[in-house]
Amino acid sequence: MTMNCSVVRKARRHWQALAFALATSAMFPAGALAQGADVAAAEAEGKLVIYVLWLTDDVAAMADAFKAKYPKINIEFYRNGGPLVAERFRSEYNAGGHSADILSLDPAELERFAADGMIVQYESPEAVHFPEWARSKDNYWTAVFSYTNGQIINTNAFPDKESWPKDWADFANAKEEWRGKICTGDIRVASHTFNNIAAISQHYGKDQAWAQYQGLKDANVRIYTGAPQARELVASGECPIIHQIPFHNFVPIAQAGAPVAWIVPAEGMIPVPQAVAIGNNAVNPNAAKLFYDFVLSEEGQAVFAKTFLAPMREGASTEWWPDGIGLPPASEAKIMPFDQVEADKDRDELLKRGAEILGLQ
Repeated sequence: MTMNCSVVRKARRHWQALAFALATSAMFPAGALAQGADVAAAEAEGKLVIYVLWLTDDVAAMADAFKAKYPKINIEFYRNGGPLVAERFRSEYNAGGHSADILSLDPAELERFAADGMIVQYESPEAVHFPEWARSKDNYWTAVFSYTNGQIINTNAFPDKESWPKDWADFANAKEEWRGKICTGDIRVASHTFNNIAAISQHYGKDQAWAQYQGLKDANVRIYTGAPQARELVASGECPIIHQIPFHNFVPIAQAGAPVAWIVPAEGMIPVPQAVAIGNNAVNPNAAKLFYDFVLSEEGQAVFAKTFLAPMREGASTEWWPDGIGLPPASEAKIMPFDQVEADKDRDELLKRGAEILGLQ
């Protein structure tokens, strides 16, 4: 186990506290640092363009809440898998065009953009309510919510809990009865899938990470391209075991009465924080700051919780872990944190080796 950096220790303390709470008009010059949004200037711009890897429903919920508070500002957004969002932003930036005012991606991806001068520093007055590890030390980004990876199982296909996976490591020696019944995400296009293998690599070591992927391969794993597709596959029973998927995909199918159960792996669910930043070529920088402040505010964080994303603000709503759908007690909602920025150093190796093992071209 290699998670020994102070960032991960701080992350662990934050997630333990969260589990306890559950139980009980001009472009910015490069490097510009400003505090607080000018509402009048933002309304004069009247527009905001955001690039995100959030689900469309999540973007719509946040956009609606922001629009209700600031009706003079219209929002346009582009959403896709993390690598595709990053590629589009970088391509447009390098071509000298305008693209996103607000960008939301993994902190590691935003660190690369910061190093290349493609996003600007901004110290939101709301950032003081976020744990230190969830903020860029140079004020380039703030992590605002987390996808939280676990597993979903169809209880009609597997009515006996003893036949269910208990931990991530179980997939290194997948049971014969699981053969042809497991789906996992495409590591090349799904950020939560990459972060999942990165976390497993940090926690268990790379040999165990590859053993788990080989076990999936040997069990004739199927690859899904998007989490919405995966939740429909498990709800219908077409793919009864989802190896890893963000928690908020489970809630709607469970609430709709699908025969599904959420599995918290023994070593913990894997948090995948998502951060916001402001583009250095932003056409609407004041509106960008206003949106940044809003998603960090109590009001904005409550919007994330309502869509079952884990908000990062200290003391934020716990509505993201709802009652009545068979979830384990909040005290058992164990988290296995990891350092996304550190993990990113192995990105090329993890992507290449993971795709090779699973036979992805």
